[in-house]
Amino acid sequence: MITENELRIKQVRFESERQANQSFYRKLEKLRQNFVSKFPPSRIPHLTLDDYVEGKGSKDSFCYWVEWKTSELGRIQGSNASKFGVFFDKKTQLYEVTSKFKDEIAAIIFLREQIARLLEAGRTNNLEVIRQIEISPMFKGKILFLYYPEKYLNIFSEDHIDHFLREIGLAVPDADIDVLAKRELLHAFKSNDEIMSNWTTQEFMRFLYDAWRPLPKSSKVPEALRKYLNVEVQTLDNDRVGLQNSTIDDIPSAPIGSKVPTRILTAGSRFQRDEKVRRFVIEQAKGTCEYCRELGFILPDGSHYLEAHHIIALANQGPDTVDNVIALCPSDHREAHYGANSVAMENEMIEIIKNRKNAQIA
Repeated sequence: MITENELRIKQVRFESERQANQSFYRKLEKLRQNFVSKFPPSRIPHLTLDDYVEGKGSKDSFCYWVEWKTSELGRIQGSNASKFGVFFDKKTQLYEVTSKFKDEIAAIIFLREQIARLLEAGRTNNLEVIRQIEISPMFKGKILFLYYPEKYLNIFSEDHIDHFLREIGLAVPDADIDVLAKRELLHAFKSNDEIMSNWTTQEFMRFLYDAWRPLPKSSKVPEALRKYLNVEVQTLDNDRVGLQNSTIDDIPSAPIGSKVPTRILTAGSRFQRDEKVRRFVIEQAKGTCEYCRELGFILPDGSHYLEAHHIIALANQGPDTVDNVIALCPSDHREAHYGANSVAMENEMIEIIKNRKNAQIA
C-alpha cells in the first residue's frame, strides 16, 4: 500500500497542474451539465430509435453524446458500436442489433428500460441492481458518471483500473471482483483521503493518470520499442527523497536497501471470467465469507465486500463454474493465494463447496 508520504509527494507534484486547469475543469462540468439537460432521466423512457442510435448522421443522439461529445470527460472508444446494443450501419443503411435482440424495435424498448433502471439504481447507489443492468460495462460506467459524477469514477478501461489498484496497493492482482467493485475501491481511496476528498472526480482521474500512467499495449508501440515493455527499468524514485533518515536505518542489522529502486514494467494476459458466476456466488453468500464465516467490510452502499475465488486456479485448468468458486473476505482470499496454509485451505474449501451443493439439493 502506498504510504502517506509517498502519496503527498505525488499530490504536491500534481497541485500546480490542478490549480492551473480550473477553467478547463469548469468547462468540462458545463459540458456534462449540457448532456444531462438534453437527456434528463425523465426523457430516457421516451427516446425514439433515432434519438438513441449512433451512425445515422446525427451528432445529437444519446449514444453520440455519450461516446464522442463527452469524450473529454472519459473515453469509451476502442470497441465497436455494438456496445450500444443497436446502431445504424452507414454501409448497409440498416439498423444493426446484437444477437440478444430480434430487431431494432425490441432493442430500443429493452435498452430504454435498462438505462432508466440504471439511473434510478445509480441515484440510490444500489450496486447490486447496477450489476444486473444488461448493457456493456463501459457504456454503463460512462452513463453513471455523466449523471452522478460525485458517486462514480470516469475511468472505464478495466485494465487501467487494475493498473491503478496495483500501483496504489489496494487489491490482489488476480482478485475475482468485477469492474464496479474495483471502481468502488478507487472511489473509497479518494473519499478517505483528506486532500483528495476535496477534489472533483475529474481532478482525481487526472491525478491517477499523472501519477501512474499505464503503459500502452504492445500493438500500439513501435517495433523498435516493444522489447522494452518486458524488461526491468531503473528509474529514480524521488518519492522517497527526504525519507532516507527513517529510524530503520539506525538498526545495525537492517538491510541497506536501495535509494534508487528498480521499477519492473510488465505486460501479460489473463483469463476471461464469467461475471454471472462471480455475481451468483457473491449474492448467495449474503456478505458472509464462506471460509471464516465473518462479514466482509462495509462498502459505501451498506453492503459487505467479498471476493470470488477459484479454488482450483484457472491457470491449473480449474473450471469457471459455481462449483469451483467460493466467496471469501479479502484476508482469506490473500491467504488462499499466498499463505503457507493455502493447500489445507484449498481442501477445506472443496468440502465447503460440497456441503453447499448438498444443502441446495436437499
